[in-house]
Amino acid sequence: MSSARWWLTTLSLLVAGAVNRVPRFAREPSRLLPPLPHKPWQARLGLGVRLLADNKEALAVRLALIEAASSSIDAQYYQWRVDTSGKLLLAALLDAADRGVRVRLLIDDIHTDDDPLIARLNAHANIQIRLFNPFGSRVLTPITRPLEWLWDFSRANHRMHNKALVVDGEVVVLGGRNVGDEYFGLHPRRNFLDLDLLAVGEVALEVGQAFDLFYNSQWAVPVTRLIALRPLRIEARMAFRKLHDFWDKPQCQALLRSLPKGVLDKPLLPGTMQVLFDQPSKIHPLRRKRRRGGSHTALVLARLARETSSDLLVVSPYLVPSAEIIALMGVLCGRGVQNRILTNSLAANDVVLAHTGYAAQRQAMLSAGVGLYELAPDAELPGGKEAGSSSSLHAKLILYDRRRLYLGTFNLDPRSIFINTEMGLLLDSPELVSALEDWVQGYLGGEQSWQPDFSGTRLLWRRCQEQSVWSSSVEPQASLWRRALARVLSWLPVRSQL
Repeated sequence: MSSARWWLTTLSLLVAGAVNRVPRFAREPSRLLPPLPHKPWQARLGLGVRLLADNKEALAVRLALIEAASSSIDAQYYQWRVDTSGKLLLAALLDAADRGVRVRLLIDDIHTDDDPLIARLNAHANIQIRLFNPFGSRVLTPITRPLEWLWDFSRANHRMHNKALVVDGEVVVLGGRNVGDEYFGLHPRRNFLDLDLLAVGEVALEVGQAFDLFYNSQWAVPVTRLIALRPLRIEARMAFRKLHDFWDKPQCQALLRSLPKGVLDKPLLPGTMQVLFDQPSKIHPLRRKRRRGGSHTALVLARLARETSSDLLVVSPYLVPSAEIIALMGVLCGRGVQNRILTNSLAANDVVLAHTGYAAQRQAMLSAGVGLYELAPDAELPGGKEAGSSSSLHAKLILYDRRRLYLGTFNLDPRSIFINTEMGLLLDSPELVSALEDWVQGYLGGEQSWQPDFSGTRLLWRRCQEQSVWSSSVEPQASLWRRALARVLSWLPVRSQL
């Protein structure tokens, strides 16, 4: 047997033995710790909700909540990067665990890259880490992971997109941000325009109960059953020391000093809140219900859109509407409903392939009467960003009739409707809606976005900047290479996966 054939055979056996095998074992149920009887967070902050639009403040709030936690921290994220912000938050969680706080982490396996730091932290007596829908291939992953995607696509393709941090069962941060420098204005190349909500009250308990469903599902596997490290105790002690040392580094201390102060002291706004989330079984290839309307979250949001009477405002970074959605937009516009959407321009989009799905339906949406706005890559971000980095929209938001709103992880695309699990808050809060309208208005038709429209028979983009009106007949601010790449990718038959 030739060397090349031997390697191919070995890799085939590795992947074939791994695919479609989420480890089965005697599971130990783990439940949310109830809030303390005297409700310290409610006594300190009151009841209600607050918008976190400033990237630096969003990081500062997370750190402050973890630092003040007294009994439990539950964190559920699609992505947790081990960069500056990710390590700072892990160091804060480790410090909380040292104080006796129980920490549970649930992270989707798509971006873990078998980082040993995650497994080493799990060695702490007060830290429990599980990976959601883990890959079976754990060796030679740059080669075996793509093969697993091909051979077990139906399972591997479905991911947990939820993002939530629950502290002491009383307070929750929920929204569009993952954990990583680009979500907190710290990345040298690209930073996101994003939103979270800080909420105190029964809604935190509801999010915690949703966390339990995912954490105890058959798809959540303890990290130590996936990443083998020996001798674990010695490596764990070294990892703990390195995290504490990282916190004390001059650049980290300088970052901490630059973050906003008193971030937990700002007043909360009143409002009624409902948690919307998809069941963990949505990712099961056999149980998945590919109904015409999609998942539970999609059905609720579509019903609210049909009931809209005056104004519908959608913020979706990855926008790939179906023919049914465009038809609904047309019906709403015909009823006199103002229908506006903020999404990414090609130059701002961090996923060029996703932009091709939007570009294919852009003219249809404009013809239906929808007002489209595309974020510019040089748009300003609340809290600022690294010098020279580009901006990209990542917030997910829907405003209904300037009264109700949804904020969470749901994009208006097939992946959120049919494939990934999503989570968000549905709120009835006039004051919060007003704050969000002010936030969005700064990116609609002003200096921060391009507005595409018809000029005769072709598209023309316009933007008002520095008291001048700029126009472009091609995707604005996108390089020739990026436009060519988008054209080539648009030929791929992958629309249902975007």
